[in-house]
Amino acid sequence: MTPLLHSPDGLEALRRLVSEPSLLAFDFDGTLSPIVADRDAAALAPTTASLLREVCRSYRCALITGRSRGDALARTEGIPFEFVIGNHGMEDVPDPRVLDGGLPFLPIVDETHAALEVTLGDCDGVTIENKGLSLAIHYRRALERSRVRERLLARLAPLADRFRVVPGKMVLNLVPVGAAHKGDALAALIRRTGVARALYVGDDVTDEDVFATPMPAAVTTVRVGTSPASAARFFLPDQRKMDDLLAMLFHQKHANEP
Repeated sequence: MTPLLHSPDGLEALRRLVSEPSLLAFDFDGTLSPIVADRDAAALAPTTASLLREVCRSYRCALITGRSRGDALARTEGIPFEFVIGNHGMEDVPDPRVLDGGLPFLPIVDETHAALEVTLGDCDGVTIENKGLSLAIHYRRALERSRVRERLLARLAPLADRFRVVPGKMVLNLVPVGAAHKGDALAALIRRTGVARALYVGDDVTDEDVFATPMPAAVTTVRVGTSPASAARFFLPDQRKMDDLLAMLFHQKHANEP
């Protein structure tokens, strides 16, 4: 069973982040921000924003999210992240070995979006979000979510040669085959910064790409919420514990200051 982050091993891993040059990276939805009924209403709680601001002033920090970079920047205005990576690791990664801006995927995403507006037009409660480099099929407003999800998966199956269908919380993400993912993005940031250690905190299926990717540094991986199949090393019980983690990171960094 994956141990709790506040176990002795987890606390020791956090302590080591202070003792060596480190990078802290976070997902947004379900991690820094709670999952809400209307995804457009997702926001940082005031306490989280305040703590995160101080943590970003104390460490090198990155946001790696499935949202578009512009959307993520708008929702974290005033938070001094050094890096903000959007579209599941495809957008604005500062390393040409990962992907050159995702431009090769723009036409196929737009073409598929137009086709899906027709194919999925009879699915009540379903909306399609075009994030430029990827698509998200949201069904949180569907009355019978399980049945709608199965119908969507069946209709998306013919796209398997061009897209990875990555399930999330009331969403199916369509990511172009061959595109960089969050694990690639974090590895690129570690190479760019030259840090010895890193922390990554995420809550969903696309975050498993980070948890399972070999990294060029020692990475402490944390899943928000329990998942028996997760490759994360530690877990937090739920999103409400994020403030505790941020406060701990800040206080550890400044514990020996006069």
